[in-house]
Amino acid sequence: MAKLRVPEKRRSSFKLIASISSEQLEELVNLLQVIPVTTSVYEIARQMAYSVKLMPTKDAVEIIDTVLSLFSSFAASTYTFSELIEQLAAASSSSGDGQPVLAPEDQDQFCKNITKLLSISSLQTGAVGLNIQTDRPRTLVATSVALEAEPIFSLSDRQILKGMIASFTLKLEYFEDSERKSFFVALDDDDLDRLIRRLQLAQQESKVFVETLDRIGVPIVKSTQP
Repeated sequence: MAKLRVPEKRRSSFKLIASISSEQLEELVNLLQVIPVTTSVYEIARQMAYSVKLMPTKDAVEIIDTVLSLFSSFAASTYTFSELIEQLAAASSSSGDGQPVLAPEDQDQFCKNITKLLSISSLQTGAVGLNIQTDRPRTLVATSVALEAEPIFSLSDRQILKGMIASFTLKLEYFEDSERKSFFVALDDDDLDRLIRRLQLAQQESKVFVETLDRIGVPIVKSTQP
């Protein structure tokens, strides 16, 4: 089993998690527990940080970012939850340069605090769902459709307008290898109608899928904020 290493930028976060009081931890956990199950968990969790009253907002944001980063790593690994905690405990007591990330007296408190933070079910499910959703060669980030109208002039007299032709350009913006790219497709009216019908069918299929899951008691992980 590969050992976890604590990146340099996360060492201060481990120390922060070990140092927070039980009251601060309880407040943060209570706020995060009400987050709905969604793949927008990162955005919502960071917004929640501004509601924390017992610690500076920047500290709450740093802790939340670290917890979500650990969830993401956990989702992409083969660790069980208990194995992840064991690996984090081992990682907190050593580092690549031979210096412990945490002092021995802080390691036990860190494990207790991180276990409680990583036990928040909605964060776990949302982070794993986001990993699944984005584990694709290309991920769509934006779309637009532009109407283009071009004139048709008489061949005998270029000043005489004989008609207009309308077409559309579909623009798809997506991420590929962490780079934002664009793809353009020309559409006519028939193409646009077919595309709309196919999207409507996809919506219907999604509705049936959600209703089926609801009947058997399995929650759907939404990809948008409620």
